[in-house]
Amino acid sequence: MVPNDRKRARGGTVAEIVRLDFHDFFGRLIDRIKGKTTEKNKGVIMLEKIEQGFGISERDREKFREEMLEEQKEAIQASPRRLKEKKIAWTRDGEGKLISPFKSKKLNK
Repeated sequence: MVPNDRKRARGGTVAEIVRLDFHDFFGRLIDRIKGKTTEKNKGVIMLEKIEQGFGISERDREKFREEMLEEQKEAIQASPRRLKEKKIAWTRDGEGKLISPFKSKKLNK
């Protein structure tokens, strides 16, 4: 059974309904676009409206992509260092079972 907020496309796949609303400062509706996720032309129109509404240029998009790639590279490079720094000393009890280093009880030796 399909939820009420979804529609079936002709191919049998589920197409979600999307809506883009622009309101003014006082909450009055300025512009509204509504369509299914299978309607590519309405998606392109929505992207153009967002670019116009927020004043996004192609240079802004390129700059954002470069910053995101740089952040991802830094996160990847930093993760092995963090793993090396946080080594946990595991110990075993008399039976050979691992003992958690986070336990508050001390070993009876």
